[in-house]
Amino acid sequence: TGRQDKGHTEQFRRLTHWLSNPKEHLNEALIPFADCVNTTQTLLAALRSGRENRWVSVNEVSLKSTDS
Repeated sequence: TGRQDKGHTEQFRRLTHWLSNPKEHLNEALIPFADCVNTTQTLLAALRSGRENRWVSVNEVSLKSTDS
């Protein structure tokens, strides 16, 4: 077909397999932690960019706690 493959079918196939075989995936995250960190940093950079009306690099965003 002429439709672009955006990976949705494969995404849900993997999710179904992961949920159906919990013992097989005990030490395996569905989404790698590094991907979650990257997505969060990207979101925070986008929010800061809108707030400050300037380009904000993902490298400017830290997820480290400022609590001491």
